[in-house]
Amino acid sequence: MISRWFAGGTELAFAMGLVLSISRLGDFLALLVTSAIGTALGGFTWVLWIGTFLVFLSLISVVVYSIMDKSSEKYFPHRVVDPEENQLNFRAIPKFDPRFWLIAITCLSYYGGIFPFISILNHFLTDVYHMDNTPVNWYENEVTWYSSVVTLASMVLSPFLGKFLDKVARRPYFVILGSMIVVPCHIWMALRLPYPLIPIVLIGLSFSLVPSALWPSVPLVIRPREVATAFGVMAAIQNSGLAIINVISGEFNYTTVMWFFVGMDIVGLLSAIALVIVDKAKGSILISPDRKLIDAAREAQGIN
Repeated sequence: MISRWFAGGTELAFAMGLVLSISRLGDFLALLVTSAIGTALGGFTWVLWIGTFLVFLSLISVVVYSIMDKSSEKYFPHRVVDPEENQLNFRAIPKFDPRFWLIAITCLSYYGGIFPFISILNHFLTDVYHMDNTPVNWYENEVTWYSSVVTLASMVLSPFLGKFLDKVARRPYFVILGSMIVVPCHIWMALRLPYPLIPIVLIGLSFSLVPSALWPSVPLVIRPREVATAFGVMAAIQNSGLAIINVISGEFNYTTVMWFFVGMDIVGLLSAIALVIVDKAKGSILISPDRKLIDAAREAQGIN
């Protein structure tokens, strides 16, 4: 939806950053207050009912969006797209640009070291750093606040970083930077060094930077009519990998798992470096801030 309205302009990363920020707000609140709600209302049945209401609200939002999107065509005729655009096209998958596959590998590797880390962070801080996880008031729960820092940082920073990336481009370089930030953080945790808040804050910074640069790169290297298929493939690769990684995370001790995350971080870093090399060889679409040069390169490569 976002790529349809913003891919042709200069605010794609900013728009995606705003949506990502609101998404992270939901993650943050879920991490912070879910247990408190269940305790206050006498059981997690009520938490599930609240979740059901939120899903229903999401459904209503999509319906309203669809109506607004259709009615907007008469006000924005230049936005009316080919009827085939954004339809699933599985025959196009083998022909996707090599940069897309590098983006997908980077996405899988990077998120493979972040989401499972967030999922075990509460127990990790309790068991390894011996933080108290059972205060009466949720707002006094040190573990809860620590584990919420990653999503909180992403919630606050993503729109600003998106706006910044729209101006300077150089997206793969910032993916490299974000990957370089997260590697020593997981090493810090693997070695069980003191002051865990420091690597947690840095991981939050990285978690704001990498998605803001990575996801808006997809519409730049994929033809408009195949963007929906590309995002679907990318999400399928990411979630399939995360399913396997979560199983692995539950089979080993904390130290081994943290070193496994370091390995995933390094794979993501190497694939991001490969993305820079390939993009330079194919016209610097992801690197150049000049929209005219990007459009010319896309035209020459048959991406428009």
